[in-house]
Amino acid sequence: DASRLRLALASAAATESRVTVALPRLDLEPGEVASFWVSRSGATFTARSVESEPSWARPVRETLTPWIVPPGYVVEEAQGGLAFPTQIVFAPVAPATDDLPAYFVMELKGRIWAVGRNGDRWLYADELIDFTSPAPSGNAGQVGLGGMTVEPRTGDLFVTRTYLAPAPPIAWSARTDPAGWEVFLPSRAAWSSGARETKVVRYLELPEEGPWSFSARVRYPFIAGRERWIAGTSFGLVAYADVDNAVFVSFESNRHRVESLVASSVTKDAEVTVSGGTAGWLRIEGDGPSLSASYRRHEADAWEEFYSTSDLPFAPSRVGINARNFFNLVGRARFEDIRWNGEPVAPELLGDDTSPSTSQWLHNQIVRLRSEDGGRTAATVEVVLDMPDDVSHESHQIQDIEVAPDGTLIVSVGDGFDPFAARDMDTFLGKLLRLHLDGSAPADNPFFDPDAPTSPRSYVLNPGVRNTFGMALRRSDGRLLCSENGPSRDRVYAPEPGWDMGYDGSDRSMRTHALFTWSPAIAPVGIDVMQTNAFPDRWRDWAFVAAAGQDFTTGASKTGKRILRFEVDAAGALRAGPEDFLRYAGSAKATVIGVAFGPDGLYFTTLYDTDPAGDPFTNARVMRVRWTGD
Repeated sequence: DASRLRLALASAAATESRVTVALPRLDLEPGEVASFWVSRSGATFTARSVESEPSWARPVRETLTPWIVPPGYVVEEAQGGLAFPTQIVFAPVAPATDDLPAYFVMELKGRIWAVGRNGDRWLYADELIDFTSPAPSGNAGQVGLGGMTVEPRTGDLFVTRTYLAPAPPIAWSARTDPAGWEVFLPSRAAWSSGARETKVVRYLELPEEGPWSFSARVRYPFIAGRERWIAGTSFGLVAYADVDNAVFVSFESNRHRVESLVASSVTKDAEVTVSGGTAGWLRIEGDGPSLSASYRRHEADAWEEFYSTSDLPFAPSRVGINARNFFNLVGRARFEDIRWNGEPVAPELLGDDTSPSTSQWLHNQIVRLRSEDGGRTAATVEVVLDMPDDVSHESHQIQDIEVAPDGTLIVSVGDGFDPFAARDMDTFLGKLLRLHLDGSAPADNPFFDPDAPTSPRSYVLNPGVRNTFGMALRRSDGRLLCSENGPSRDRVYAPEPGWDMGYDGSDRSMRTHALFTWSPAIAPVGIDVMQTNAFPDRWRDWAFVAAAGQDFTTGASKTGKRILRFEVDAAGALRAGPEDFLRYAGSAKATVIGVAFGPDGLYFTTLYDTDPAGDPFTNARVMRVRWTGD
């Protein structure tokens, strides 16, 4: 049995170190050789005789302890065989017997497990989301259950989740002047059936005879010195000919860059080509005469002009302003100075139309789960607060939930990948919310409106949030600590009620009220405060935050796949840290997502399997960091 073998290895600099090499069980015949590459952490990989340099593509066995912690701590497995576990919460009172749950484990895709103090577990709830999404990879698939908390008086679980509902009609809204229109295309579920795009057109009524010319100014709002724009959405002018129910000529601005102006045709026979572009002219050619168009870029005012330089080369049945949303992204733009045959277009000359779609949109919801058997299984699921008017998004959905010292609920809601939403008080998106257990808004909330007690603003505790994955309440003083993902700068913050957290789409705004930030981003997720006797008392009231790093990567990470600790004083200022407490040194996909202190240690979820040879999607773990004092 060579499964544990101690070898003295020398690094490239000839500096000796001692590692434990994790070899597989070997059964070799006389003269037979088994060769392995050994990583610095002790993991082994199959070596081939023709290789002169290490190859890390064929893992054999993970390190015996792929989690590196300070002296005096050990890391051990508490649960296995899980699928995308993202959060752990402990029962408010430790159970007196083995047949009652000590803690709960939430899986992203709709399951919650109750776990006894001896490790036995029961399926507390299943199918808590009404759709099937792919495995997490980047933002794709990061959707489902967001967070959970245990209400201490009743033992009920309050859970945040997303659900699908049919897409509502898209509305145009008049802003500022009667000749300008603004359109907002919210995000959609990436797994929507039917059309892969949502399209809305505002049509112009045509005179019976030509000539026909069409022009407009398209304005993209700026945000913190950058255009508020997400690639994948396009706006522009379009001319239609109802031949085989097809668009004949269309030219649009895509990805907000003038150089990306495109033309398209979906007629059965015609082909449309685009030429030019660098000198400020665009030529669109299709069946029949060619159409020339020009554009001009206005950097200072952030708008682009589109206008035809000659009559349209065909008799259109319709022309209009077109907005399209591709692939689950968000877009917003404004159309101004719209002219037909050189004359300003009045609103009464327009009609609206939306392309048919069977898309389903994501929405956020808070539910309450009650048990009738001591917490082993849920008997009922009750909707506490529904948010059907907000369109959520993968990864940027509703997230964590906590019970405050006064018995209210505090909930973090992502911005739905719409930076406009974070500071818009007419939406729940991009906010920290505060509500009673029955779903009503407390009258002492900072923005409560007595004339509209069910409006989003009445629930808002803090606007200006992008994507707060984790929250933790420090019981010693009731202070709330939050971990948040930014575009490429992340932050931890300790908000006071009513603070505007300032997110406006920019990384700079992530510094607002931040205790500290990370750039490049590390993806901070779960967070908890050491308030038990699990660790030495010197760490009491320190916060421990998980940094997931880039999703679904193999092996260790320079910035993520770790737990950091830091201390915040009574005034809400950073006193010490952040500093590494635990980091992953293995060669699998595993990372750290959920963290929670129990009576006997710090528990965390790995999201994926810690064994590089295993199935990363079905054998994730709950691990426990235990203080031994050795």
